[in-house]
Amino acid sequence: MRRHAFLVMEFVEGESLDQRLMQLGSLPVAAACDFVRQAAIGLQFAHEKGMIHRDIKPHNLMRAADGTIKILDFGLARILREVDPSSVETTRKANGDQSGGQITAVGVVMGTVDYMAPEQARDSRTADIRADIYSLGCTLYHLLSGQVPFPDGTVADKIRKHAESAPEPLAVPSGLMPIINRMMAKKPHDRFPTPGEVAAALEPFARPKIVTPRRRLWVPCSRIDHCCFYRTDLDAISS
Repeated sequence: MRRHAFLVMEFVEGESLDQRLMQLGSLPVAAACDFVRQAAIGLQFAHEKGMIHRDIKPHNLMRAADGTIKILDFGLARILREVDPSSVETTRKANGDQSGGQITAVGVVMGTVDYMAPEQARDSRTADIRADIYSLGCTLYHLLSGQVPFPDGTVADKIRKHAESAPEPLAVPSGLMPIINRMMAKKPHDRFPTPGEVAAALEPFARPKIVTPRRRLWVPCSRIDHCCFYRTDLDAISS
């Protein structure tokens, strides 16, 4: 009896964050931080299973009908755990592969340049979970500003800017820009070490602030011949 391997995937109804950006231009702070926080939790789960995504961007984050963020397209994902070299060699020969068993060839750039970590652009085989954190930072920047961190130039220009330049600061609540900057730090060791820590850092910004309306008190004046009321926070209004 022959056995066949097959892949079962969840069908998710919703819209990608890329589609949401096309509709709205940019997202409110609380919504953007909540979406990225959820994505970070998902990346943490993948990280604990020994996986990195390598192509995090708004297009690959889907918002389901209930508001849950789903991470899509693990087609470029890399498994960090060790595999049996003999099994790789056997599969390679069976498929007529002459690449020496390498899943990613030397010199091939894997990912999307607008969200790509500097070390991933240099050699995607060496990228770890901190490259996903960088891409998630670029995604958060895009959600908040309506544009990618470095929108201008050729592919080579963008790769260079990701490695050398800082994006324009955003007008966001105090404390949020340092989180974005740390997520997008040029050197991996300067970033958050895990997506779980990113999720924790974004938690305070992911809850919409409830603004309590200012109470206004109407106070009658002592003049009997003229009906006059004062509001404590406005000029006198008389009738």
